[in-house]
Amino acid sequence: MTQDISGLAEIEGAFDAVLADQFGVLHDGVSAFEGALGTLAWLASRRIPVAVLSNSGRSGAANEKRMRALGFDSAHFHEAITSGSLAAQRLLDMVAEGI
Repeated sequence: MTQDISGLAEIEGAFDAVLADQFGVLHDGVSAFEGALGTLAWLASRRIPVAVLSNSGRSGAANEKRMRALGFDSAHFHEAITSGSLAAQRLLDMVAEGI
């Protein structure tokens, strides 16, 4: 169901965590979008965990470093999860399993 809201405060009690896409939602690769830094800080102040998602081929650690360079506080999100990290881990698992 679609619900129009004017801000996350209207629905903060409805969710246990937030998934936030990195590129195009939090920043444009050059700078943070207006409100993104404050929103993550606000969520952290309410102890709402945030996972940052990206289809980047780079590791989550590399994306966390990039976000810090853009002004994001890593204390305001739990981790950055990337397709690159997930693919690398799956390959390591396959090797370990002898596949």
